[in-house]
Amino acid sequence: MKNKILKNPLSFMETNPVIIKKTYPVATHKVWKAITDKDQMKEWYFNVDNFVLEEDTAFNICEIGDEKLCHHRCVILEIVPEKKFKHTWTQLSSRNRLSVLTWAIEPAETGGTRLILKYEYLKDSTVAEKDISKNDNEIEWEKLLGTSLNNYLKNK
Repeated sequence: MKNKILKNPLSFMETNPVIIKKTYPVATHKVWKAITDKDQMKEWYFNVDNFVLEEDTAFNICEIGDEKLCHHRCVILEIVPEKKFKHTWTQLSSRNRLSVLTWAIEPAETGGTRLILKYEYLKDSTVAEKDISKNDNEIEWEKLLGTSLNNYLKNK
């Protein structure tokens, strides 16, 4: 029997989610592969060590470069093929700050594919708001999804 708290680790915590919605002019399966295939993720996102697309498995998100420093530890919580990919996102450099990322994919009404990223993170009263702000997270995810992923999918 699976631990229900693991499946929704933030259910009992106060969160301040960032929600980013983007539409891409490509088929759903292409967006799915871009966010769940280790080799494709490395092209637009980050290097992901030990990545296996299977629930309850852990992986690391590392810098792309010679040092390959790992910054995040993740555990896959839920997979619904070509629809939903949900995992934890523990920031190792920020006192193991816990977050959960949910990637939801659906056909767009105007054609193409709509991606909705929900980034839920625990509000930590011991961390100054200027150090880790919701606005900073929105800016970074907007860059990743609006520029990096968008450009990657255009060239696929």
